[in-house]
Amino acid sequence: MQPRNLAFKMLDPPVPCRNLRVELADPAIPLPDMGDFAIERGLHRRHQRIEFVDPPVARGDMRLRVPQRGFARGDHAAQHRIEPGRQRQIANGIIGHRPDLPDFANPMKPPVLVDARCLQHPGFARRGIGLHIAAMLGAEPARRFDITLLFDPHLPPPAPDLAALGDHATTTAYAASRNGAILLQPAPLSFPPGPIRRLLHAPAPSAPVQSIAVVLDFIPLDHPAIYLASPDQRRAYAAGLAALRRYTRYLPISHATAARLHSVFPRSAGKADVTGVALRDSLRPTGSPPDLASRAGTLIVSGDDARKNPEIVIDARLPGPIRFVGIHDPSTRARLTERHAANGGAPDSLHFLPRLDDTELARAYASARLVIAPSRAEGFSMPVIEAIAQGTPVLAADEPAQAELISATRDRFDPDDAATLATTAQRLLTDDAAWHEIRDRQAPVWRDFTTEAVAARFWAR
Repeated sequence: MQPRNLAFKMLDPPVPCRNLRVELADPAIPLPDMGDFAIERGLHRRHQRIEFVDPPVARGDMRLRVPQRGFARGDHAAQHRIEPGRQRQIANGIIGHRPDLPDFANPMKPPVLVDARCLQHPGFARRGIGLHIAAMLGAEPARRFDITLLFDPHLPPPAPDLAALGDHATTTAYAASRNGAILLQPAPLSFPPGPIRRLLHAPAPSAPVQSIAVVLDFIPLDHPAIYLASPDQRRAYAAGLAALRRYTRYLPISHATAARLHSVFPRSAGKADVTGVALRDSLRPTGSPPDLASRAGTLIVSGDDARKNPEIVIDARLPGPIRFVGIHDPSTRARLTERHAANGGAPDSLHFLPRLDDTELARAYASARLVIAPSRAEGFSMPVIEAIAQGTPVLAADEPAQAELISATRDRFDPDDAATLATTAQRLLTDDAAWHEIRDRQAPVWRDFTTEAVAARFWAR
């Protein structure tokens, strides 16, 4: 048996691979000279990093063994998590990982195939759904499952810490379609369904595939002029919707998203479990929050999208400092600055913060007297629970996902009513008793969204 289209590329720097074991299905297979990377049956060594290059390696000619997830995941030092992930990345590039082979399977755990493209894509990996699915894969309940990450060879390779979140890696859904693995799709409307279509269209009768989709929102469907302006965008979204209806179960991130799901696909009723989204551990409170007198101004968590509605805060003419997080587009900043000046605002009272890490973000929340979440539409509102966790009261636009978190109607405002926002915000910025009242009322909210609480709901079925 001769390997077809075998190609390798040597890369620096070297990566330690002492726990990587590669076995040839046929020891007689000739391999190209790979320098220091000697592949032999049952051999463990440290070798140079190798990356797969086109043309592709024929699948099925080799098989791989990787360390158990106990070494790759859990509360270990970062270097211990990274190395197995890199090993899987290297090995997957060489051979095209085969999770259907006996070496990979853990017969004591249900197999789960995770479409991990959101962990590869630069626009998703460290935000939104990428953070959500990474937190769920790293949570304790995930250890009850034998998890294979499905990667796309046309996307950038995942970061080592993200690659290490599974037991195995693969670039094909073929094995899962034969063996009846549970399919978990974190972003069904963000990526083309092609790589997993066989699991949605024709599961094997002898090993039916349970398919589960995480549902974030239907914002593009509700705001097509903004998000579905081109024919290509509309076609891609329609394909995602068509595939979404074929899943057997759904994990919407809010009750608002669940309600919208049921309105779009009535047959999904009774098949959805609302999970919420986990507050990152780095944003949990670490001590007593500062009092009103130790804080200053308003923090607005917004974005460059029109639906984020930052203009209403400018029109409310609040006293400074007014700090925006999440607005990075120069034209958006210029437009808001001009609007602020037209409303009589002092030039030095408006600030646009740069991209913040979690430590800086927690400090920004804790230093503000008030956080405003003005968005017109969300699937879930992370700024609400992040701010409350830091002991900062929140006024939120009255839209369904935020209303779930901020139940008191007096803590919400119409997204077009700047006058009401101004009146409520001014009182909270200056009235110590009113400020403490809203803070105490909102304080319990974030505890329903710890990693432990969300993971318990996520992995319940």
